[in-house]
Amino acid sequence: MKLNDVIVIIICIIAIAAVAIALVNKFALQRLRRKVTIDIVIGLAGAIVLSVSGTLVVLTYIPTHLNSQYQSSPQHYTATKPVGKALVIYQPAWTDITKNAADALAKSLNKKGYDVVVNYPGSFLSQDVSNYAVLVFGTPIYNSKGSPLVVNYLKGLKGLSGKKVILFTTGSTTPMSKDRVYDGIGNYLKDTTNLQRIKFSNKTDNNLLANDTVEKLCKKD
Repeated sequence: MKLNDVIVIIICIIAIAAVAIALVNKFALQRLRRKVTIDIVIGLAGAIVLSVSGTLVVLTYIPTHLNSQYQSSPQHYTATKPVGKALVIYQPAWTDITKNAADALAKSLNKKGYDVVVNYPGSFLSQDVSNYAVLVFGTPIYNSKGSPLVVNYLKGLKGLSGKKVILFTTGSTTPMSKDRVYDGIGNYLKDTTNLQRIKFSNKTDNNLLANDTVEKLCKKD
């Protein structure tokens, strides 16, 4: 939810309250008008306070997940006869949506024969990715913003020549064509051979989208 959305909600609440007060003054008994009007005003004030406080929580508390550096916690998916290595780096959201998307992509890559390492972005990571054939980066979106930890790590990568890359986002209803989270990142990925941009949401079939994306990424293998 954005601030503009809350302003619209507040305007609608005020309009409804104004109509309710007008109807009370027109149709209610004289002795009840004052009491009912006061109740409506109190309810209006409460609704506005709840809307504003809820928005502040969304705009301040929840986005802190984007900037929080988690401890290194690598997860490994080992292939029987590996064709190469893949690295999946993602910033967790306040729900499991980003984790589930990262896991789906990791499992799809593993099925394709890659040894996969999944981890969080942070200063504990090496920015030399020359040992990996496939790189995956993901971030949740809050208030149209992604994690600076992911973007900054991506910008500083070394050894990108010939790599295949997947950039994914989660949680936003913004169409992919208007998603600006990874704008400009292409300038840092000029030496990559294949770049896929995808978006996961609560309505996405994670496994289907992950499998389709990995299939496109590996079609030249």
